[in-house]
Amino acid sequence: MNPTIYHFFLQELKALAIALQFYSTKAYNFVRKTFMNSLTNITTIRKWLSNIEGKPGFSGLPLNLLRVKADEQRKKGINTLVAVMLDDMALHKEIEFDFSDSCFKGFIDIGCGSDIVNPVPARDVLVIMAVGINSYIK
Repeated sequence: MNPTIYHFFLQELKALAIALQFYSTKAYNFVRKTFMNSLTNITTIRKWLSNIEGKPGFSGLPLNLLRVKADEQRKKGINTLVAVMLDDMALHKEIEFDFSDSCFKGFIDIGCGSDIVNPVPARDVLVIMAVGINSYIK
């Protein structure tokens, strides 16, 4: 098999596995069992998804996905409508050392680095989310 086609097939299978598991773990387990474990284990999917950075500030990956979905809808002649939602959540006050970045995490950070001079532990987080009105986008 052509390596390019093989890589494309694996990416599509990975996307299918992630989407199916997202919608229903029971359905995912049923399909996995039916096709004799040809789909990956759920722990592998969790590892794939844990690689998405959750740093303060606007994340590039969700914005790019939103752009791709909007472009797909535009090709169908549909304008994508989204509602922007804001929500704050309380955080557990905890300062940890992140060995991958060699720095402490848990201080107030608005996306341009924490305040080094006067570090204050973060208490809350503001989450901004775009939700599709006329399509399934989240």
